[in-house]
Amino acid sequence: MTDDDKTTTEPTDDAGTEETTDAGAASETTEGQEETDAGTEAPAEPEGDTFTREYVQDLRQESAGYRTQLRTVQERLHSELVRATGLLADPADLEFDPEHLEDPEALQAAIAALVEAKPHLKARSFAPGGAAQGAKNAASGGVDLLGMLRANA
Repeated sequence: MTDDDKTTTEPTDDAGTEETTDAGAASETTEGQEETDAGTEAPAEPEGDTFTREYVQDLRQESAGYRTQLRTVQERLHSELVRATGLLADPADLEFDPEHLEDPEALQAAIAALVEAKPHLKARSFAPGGAAQGAKNAASGGVDLLGMLRANA
C-alpha cells in the first residue's frame, strides 16, 4: 500500500465528528515537479548526464560482442583442457561448464563421471606396433637373409 492510497482521519472543530481525507489529494506540487492531468505528480528530471538512445544501443551491442567473444574463447579453452587430459576421444563430448575452467578437480571429476556413464567415449590407446597389419615377431630384431634362404631351400 502506498502513501497515496492511505486515508487519514482528522478531528475537526465539531464535537466528536471526524473528517476523512485522501493523502494524495491533500499533497501539493513541489518545486521542480508539475502536476499532470490525472492529478498525480510528474517525475522530476533525472539529474546528471543522459545519453542518446543510439549511443546506449551501440554500447550494448559492443558489450554483447565482447560477451560473445569471451564465451567462445572460454569454450575453446575448455575443449583444449579436456583434450590435454587425454581421457576422452572427443573433447566436445563433455558439456561446457565455466566451473571446469576454475577448478581442475571439478574437470577431472566431470570427465570421470562421463566415462563411467558412457564408457564408449573413453579415448583408446594402441601399442606402438599393435595397429599395423600382419603378425609381428618380437624375437626378430632385423632381417635374416640366411634364414630366408634356408626356408626356401
